[in-house]
Amino acid sequence: MDNSSKLPQPGELIINNEYLEPNSNEKKEVKIIEWNIERGMVIDGILKELESLKADILLIQEIDIDCERSKRINCLKMIAEKLKMSYAYVSEFCELYDEVRKEKDQGGGVHGNAIFAKYFIDEKNTIAVKHKYQPVDWVKEGYSRREPRKGDRYFISSILQIAKNVYIDVYSIHLEVFCGITGRIQQFSDVPLYAENRRKLFSNKDDKLIQIIGGDLNTMAHGVARFSPKYCGNDWMRFVTIGKSEGKWWLDNAFCGGEKAVNNLKSWGFTEDVYENYKYFEGFKDPWEVDTDFTHQDWIWYFGKLDWLFIRGGELINKFIGNNDYSLSDHKYLGIIIKIN
Repeated sequence: MDNSSKLPQPGELIINNEYLEPNSNEKKEVKIIEWNIERGMVIDGILKELESLKADILLIQEIDIDCERSKRINCLKMIAEKLKMSYAYVSEFCELYDEVRKEKDQGGGVHGNAIFAKYFIDEKNTIAVKHKYQPVDWVKEGYSRREPRKGDRYFISSILQIAKNVYIDVYSIHLEVFCGITGRIQQFSDVPLYAENRRKLFSNKDDKLIQIIGGDLNTMAHGVARFSPKYCGNDWMRFVTIGKSEGKWWLDNAFCGGEKAVNNLKSWGFTEDVYENYKYFEGFKDPWEVDTDFTHQDWIWYFGKLDWLFIRGGELINKFIGNNDYSLSDHKYLGIIIKIN
């Protein structure tokens, strides 16, 4: 049964504050968690884990609504209602119901990314953006990949007021998995530019802005995955980067930001509309070790840091990783606690 046409369509932004419980207490710290919850397949366990963590902001990817593979749940509503949080959600794909799909991937509903918060989400400060670069044309390629769907990759951002004169600009992102480094570098290039434009909104104010970028960036083109035509396609970079994980390559060449990133990416052959945007990533830092703090394991011989949680403009107090046994999702979650000055 396919109900996807009746649900939020690709690129549609939904904002809801009805589950948010009023709280007048100003906190001195904010806890933020990023997690790809694997479609909410183990939703009861996920809800229990998130409830115990008592986060203030969640950046969540792979949220299913009414898909057969996840037992027709509305993952978005269940999280918001259970945790008493507001949410902003962008639908990425209508997951078409079709016999070509495996049972574990069966659709019928929609799929997207969200921000949940213990703060009011204002429509005028919230955006959903379609990435300029889409390495996979899902309308044309969905059936050959046994995942027929319509839609594209989007990221979502919201500026939240977390204290007097203190704001936080948060992003939830899910990059394409079925491509190599080239496609992901191109796809992510929108994000630094948008983050810079958001920061400019506060350039002449006394208000403080903290920026957090979290998501499953699928930085996996290394190890045995490097040789997979399914996951890396024909990307020439999978072989010339041998000796580094994809995540380490990003750190050295793109996540450094500034003119260094511009010059690096230009030398690798990326176009100006891509490499110029990475200069705006200067100042963002992910506090984990890229080649030891793995967040995904597939097969016994493949590990990788696919998930990232960057901070700029805030003071990090603590960091943590959870779901270490992968019992709730095929990704670990990342968490940080930041100080509100």
